[in-house]
Amino acid sequence: MQVFVETTSAIERKVTITVPAKEVDEAVEKKLHEIKSRGRVDGFRPGKVPFSEVKRRYGQEIRQDVMGRCYERKLYQSASARKHSASGLP
Repeated sequence: MQVFVETTSAIERKVTITVPAKEVDEAVEKKLHEIKSRGRVDGFRPGKVPFSEVKRRYGQEIRQDVMGRCYERKLYQSASARKHSASGLP
């Protein structure tokens, strides 16, 4: 993951976050498998939902959630690193 911060004015910053697709795909797969093992879907017994059905129903929503969390985490880490480097802390 890479974070680029561009200063556009005295009080404005533009942040560009690059997240590797592989990292997102792995996190999405992990989350979908969690839902598959404990989720309840009409027409299926608990824990017996086919992975393809879980992916079809929840895939897009989970992907958006995972990407949002990745961006949020990386932005927080970047801001913390900038704060520490500006204050002279290691």
